[in-house]
Amino acid sequence: MHCAASCAHSRSHRGALGSNEILLENFGKMADDDVNFRTWLCDEGYEKYKEARRLAEEESQNDPPTEPFKSKYAARNILSELKAMLETFDSREDEEQSSQLKHRMAVLEYQIGVNYIDTEELSTGEEHLLGCLKRIEGDRFTKQCCNVMLNLLNQLGILWSQRGEPEKAKEYLQAAESLYHTFKKEVGGAPFGLHE
Repeated sequence: MHCAASCAHSRSHRGALGSNEILLENFGKMADDDVNFRTWLCDEGYEKYKEARRLAEEESQNDPPTEPFKSKYAARNILSELKAMLETFDSREDEEQSSQLKHRMAVLEYQIGVNYIDTEELSTGEEHLLGCLKRIEGDRFTKQCCNVMLNLLNQLGILWSQRGEPEKAKEYLQAAESLYHTFKKEVGGAPFGLHE
């Protein structure tokens, strides 16, 4: 697809930026029937998402001690804007596009949840992670969603470990491991990377 090729070309020049790489790939796969959506996603949407990641992963390392989460907050605002924009596209009747948007919105919900956790707002972060879980729970064995679900379950495990609840953390981490093994056995191959 034109969008996937152009977004992939842009991604090939920026190098590895960590575990969020796989999520970005999902933003490049578009249906051919909606030029406006595809154009927005590959141009403005992609650039905004890339900027949010840069702020959260790189710029935040240089935030002053008096504003330790300045860049994370800026990244969150961008992610929230992207989610709101995707919601306007999601209101359309096209079932295939609606499915693709659901997955992209789940990725943004995940990213926003992680952002809240990174800024020590654990309860709000958990709400967003659980919102993501609800969006894609039924699609956990699809190649598009499996890796998002794996990251989500692992993040919930980390969250509960931080709260001093090792048994609850273990449940989420075991669910992630079980999902991975079931996916490999029943679906075969590897799920899409977060940025494929």
